[in-house]
Amino acid sequence: MLIQEAVKTAMESGACIAQKEYAYDRKILPVSRDTCLLIIKDRPLCARWQPQAEELMADDWIVVAMEEWPEAPQEVQEKEQQYMAFSFEDYWKALDGAGPKTKENILCRAENDPNIDFPEFKKLTDKAYHHFED
Repeated sequence: MLIQEAVKTAMESGACIAQKEYAYDRKILPVSRDTCLLIIKDRPLCARWQPQAEELMADDWIVVAMEEWPEAPQEVQEKEQQYMAFSFEDYWKALDGAGPKTKENILCRAENDPNIDFPEFKKLTDKAYHHFED
């Protein structure tokens, strides 16, 4: 489906649009104002979406319910499992000597790691910003 068809259908039904290949983790809520909302699974809303020309010309747009998240393709699931193969101790050690931006990246990754619970994430945050020692 072309993007203009997807937008029209989505706005009539209060749904989102997505390119089929990426619908498992990101979609766009078209609205009648100067920005669209980019929705990325398990992340805060982003008030801006800057489409690339290829995205605007693509014919693989679909309409997706606001609460629907299709299953990720198998190769993406495998890659995500490899990505999340870190322990609390790995994150703890990675914070040693890290600069501000690296700390931010480490904490972002830990925050989205299903193997890190909230108390562990709090300890990592305290170490990153309050200079706690081992």
